[in-house]
Formats: sequence, C-alpha cells, structure tokens
Amino acid sequence: MALEPRTPVRLRNPKRLRKEAFGGLYMDLPHSLFLIFNETGYLILREVSGGSTPEQVAAALAARFPQEDPDLIMGSVIRFLEQAAAAGLVTLGDSPETLGGAGPAPGSIEPAQAEGGREGPSEYAKSILDSPYVLGVEPNVLSAPLKVLIEVTRRCNLRCLHCYARSGDTGSEEMETEEMKSLLEDLVDSGVNYFVISGGEPLVRKDLFELLEHVARLGAEASLLTNATLIDRERAARLRDLGVLKVEANLDSARPEVYDRFRGVPGAFEMTVRGVRALVEEGVPTRLNVTVTRMNVGELEDIVEAAVELGVREVAFVELKPSGRGLDNYSKLALGPEERAEVGRRLRELSKRSGGGP
Repeated sequence: MALEPRTPVRLRNPKRLRKEAFGGLYMDLPHSLFLIFNETGYLILREVSGGSTPEQVAAALAARFPQEDPDLIMGSVIRFLEQAAAAGLVTLGDSPETLGGAGPAPGSIEPAQAEGGREGPSEYAKSILDSPYVLGVEPNVLSAPLKVLIEVTRRCNLRCLHCYARSGDTGSEEMETEEMKSLLEDLVDSGVNYFVISGGEPLVRKDLFELLEHVARLGAEASLLTNATLIDRERAARLRDLGVLKVEANLDSARPEVYDRFRGVPGAFEMTVRGVRALVEEGVPTRLNVTVTRMNVGELEDIVEAAVELGVREVAFVELKPSGRGLDNYSKLALGPEERAEVGRRLRELSKRSGGGP
C-alpha cells in the first residue's frame, strides 16, 4: 500500500540519528547496523523525528530548495519514507499531535535565504540513498566515535585464565561517581550516544545503576559487558527498566567443572547460569560470548544447545587474545591453525542449522 501525502510518519528513535558532514547516520544499535544518508535523506528523517506527514516534509524541502519541482520533491519524499518504513526506521499512521510533532525538530529543515536558495544543482539530481560510503575515510570522516567502551573498574569477582586486564580483588585507582558522570557528559556533548560499559566486572561498583541512569538521562544508550554472576531478578529488572540495549555475558563451557576452572572460581558456572536465566526471564536482550580454547573446543555444539535451553538467542564465538592472563596461558589454551580452520567449518555448519545463513 502506497504511503499517502497526509499519513503521519515518525522516526522510531530520534536519538539514534546523528548529523555528519556527509549527511547523516542512523545507528541501529540492537542489530549493529549503521545506516548512512546524504544531506537530503538526513533532513527528511530529522523532519519526521517529532512526527510529521510527507506533505509537511515536502513543503519544508520546497522552502529549502525553491528551484526544484514540488511534484519531484513530493515523490522523492514518499519513496524515501516508504523505504524507511520497510527498514523499520519510521512508524506510520498516528496523528502528528499524538506523536509530539508540535513543530519542526531541533536541527530540522530551514527555509532558504531571501536571495533565492542555493546555487548550483541540488541533491535531488541524485538518489537520496547515496552511493556506498566507507565510514571514517575522507570525505566521510565521523564527527564522533560510533560507540565508546568504558572500563569502569578493574576489580572482578572471578579470576579468568584469559583475562586481558588481569582483573581481580584490587585494581588501579577508579574514577569517582561524579568524575564518571562528567566524563559521560563530555562524551555526549561531543556527539557520542552509545556506550558499552565494561570492567573488570562492572557490577562490583556500587554506583553502576546510578551511572546507567545518568546515561539514560543524557539521552544516550548503553550495553553492559558482565560475567553475570552478580545478577539476580531484581538487578535484571533494573537493567531492563533503564533501557539497557543488551547484556553480554559468557558461557565458555557447558560443563560446570570446565567453566569453573576457566573462570578461576568454584561455583562460577552455577552463578553465571542463574544470572543469565534472570536476564532472559526479565526480558533483557542477552548475548553469550564464548572464548574458544583447547579447554572447550570439543563442546561448541553443546554450548549452543545450553544457551538455547537458557532462552538466549545470540551466541558469539571469539578467539583467545594474547594479552594479560591470556598471554600467560596462551601456549596451553590457544588453538593451532588447523584447529582454527576446523572450528570455522563447525561454526558455519552451526550457523546454517540455526538459520543464521551460510
């Protein structure tokens, strides 16, 4: 069904749209996708960020580009918004009033200057979805990082054999709560709107939820990297209510004795499973990371099966990094070239069987 000129349209998540010198960037963070638009595409999305109709957007663009045919503008706006709706970027059908569209959003389209608009050809000579970009390379240099990983502590309640930070009971001096909040504010002011909070184990910080609340208050979003051993139903519910996009935990073995040995603490497996189950039950998007080593290379399929039984829908297999304790233990944990090739084959087969593609 074609989009009508007076159908209300709204951008699903305006805070994920960011202005760039080449146009704009929409960060589909749950799927790790970054959608790139030229200047006109960005202006259309900005105009519907508070709720608008194609007719209203076309009128704003006609004021910005007075040399263009209004019918051409209307047609390109409708085609673009239909593509945006198909991609899940916008919602259709509610009235602008219920969507909060009391006027143009900050940074939206402005009329041309009195002398008659821009000189030279406009962007309408091109497709609104422009040619492929390579982000970070001229002329597509980014105004700010796409995301920032913050290690809020080096303390940890586990002693993992592969830990690149050698985390443990004590760590280097940590930033205080207000210092951390100030850092977050500076980063948001610079254009960053997505943070990955990590450690050590971030949940050993008593102020972690206060920091996550501050991220949300700043209009930014966050994911959490954790070993999940300190998560219960109450904490999982708080993470959900704070809008944490995803929690990444670990499941390096389906065998408790192997997992505990790899993580360096008796009972780690039981605590991790309890934490992951709490996250799933409270509706927190959860991913399990698996560091592939000689300790678990024979049970990758079993690990996936265990993850599925826990209700987890995303499992990522990663290579051992030769850093920290991972370097200390590299010779006894790391796979050889032939083993890595065989793991690749098995993981591709697993992906096919789970519907993840070739």
